[in-house]
Order: sequence, then structure tokens, then C-alpha cells
Amino acid sequence: MKGIMSLPKIGQRLYVDRTTPEGRGHARLLDIADHKLYVDEPLEQESHRRLDIVDGDRVRVTYRDGAGVLYQFESVALQRLYIGKLAAYAIVRPQDDDIVRIQRRSFVRVHVGISVHFLLIVRDESPALISGKGMTQDISGGGMSFYPEGNYPLQEGDTVTVKFTLPGEASGIVPISAKATIVRRLTRPNRPYPLLAIRYTEIPNTAQQRIVQFAFKRQIELRTKGLEQDL
Repeated sequence: MKGIMSLPKIGQRLYVDRTTPEGRGHARLLDIADHKLYVDEPLEQESHRRLDIVDGDRVRVTYRDGAGVLYQFESVALQRLYIGKLAAYAIVRPQDDDIVRIQRRSFVRVHVGISVHFLLIVRDESPALISGKGMTQDISGGGMSFYPEGNYPLQEGDTVTVKFTLPGEASGIVPISAKATIVRRLTRPNRPYPLLAIRYTEIPNTAQQRIVQFAFKRQIELRTKGLEQDL
């Protein structure tokens, strides 16, 4: 999808993919000029070492707006330079219609299997405690869908709490807990139990940002591997 798109904001974090040869890092936008963008020196995501870029390298820049929508554009590295004492790169500034929106949802949603614990917040007509485990099909900063491990009497409109840990987070990180509403209950072929789609109604901002960053990084990884799906 193309159209009139916004450039990232100065100070915003970006993902920079070097396409020739391949490499991936993260950086910040330092400044915007008429025909150039200035980014600080990209660091590789895993090793945090400098991502070597030379003049003329093609790069792909990916970022998201305040609502979590993902944008991307292709560019060329023009020059390595210093802004004060900070190493930086000048890259070609894209035209508005060269910026592509690659995710329509308010939050990037990615397919991933994560173990999740859930607890039904008691309904008046069902005083018994209903709790269990499930496995996610996908997750985003706004909600998730998961398959429970049993045929629980959960209905659309029910309020639940969920608790889970994101893959790749350091040991000792507090699991994410959120309050949510079941918005859909879907039967799937060859699945013994229905898929439950939930929307978070109460979630700490820091926890939501952890999910957004996880989903953003995973989508970049899938996109690099050619496995991204139209969600």
C-alpha cells in the first residue's frame, strides 16, 4: 500500500537492514534535511556491534508510528560522517509515495506460539473458578488469540486475566499480566477446542511496549526470511 506517509520522528528508533550485503541493526533518526536523513551508527541486534555500511550500500529502513503501524522504505547510504562526536550516516530521503505501510492494524500482530495462563473473572451465573493454560496462535500489543488446552466454558464477552512470558526475554523478567475481554470464539477444522481471540482492556504501558517491541522485531525477522504473512 502506498500513499502520503509520514517520515519517522527525530530521535525515533529505526531498524536498518543492509540489503547488499545482508545485515540488520537498529539506530535512531538524528536529523532530517531536504534530500537526506541522518541516522546514528546502526548496531546489530544480537551482538550490538557496529553494522558496517559503506557509501552506496542499499538499505531498508523500517519503523512504526505512535499507533504501532509499521512503515518501510528503501534508500541508499551516501556518507559516513560525525555529528559532534557521534558517528552517523547520511542516507537518501525517500519521497512520500516511496514509504510503504506494511501493516494495517493499530498494532503489529505476529504468529507465535507462547504458553499462556488464563483465569476467568467470575460471572454471576458461574461462581466456580475457571482457570487453565493455552497456546497462542498470534499476539499483538492490543490482544492475542490462543487455543486452550481443554474445552472450557468460556464465552464471547467474558472477562479474563492472562499471564505469559515473551520468548527471548532475560530470565528474571516479570511475566506480563493483563485483563482482557473475549471478543471471538472460533471453531477450527482439525482442532479439538475453539480459538479464543481476546482484546486487552487493562495492561501496564510498560508491558504493552514489551509486546509491541517483540512483535515488531519478530515481523522484521519473518520479513527478512520471506515468511511474513498478510495479517
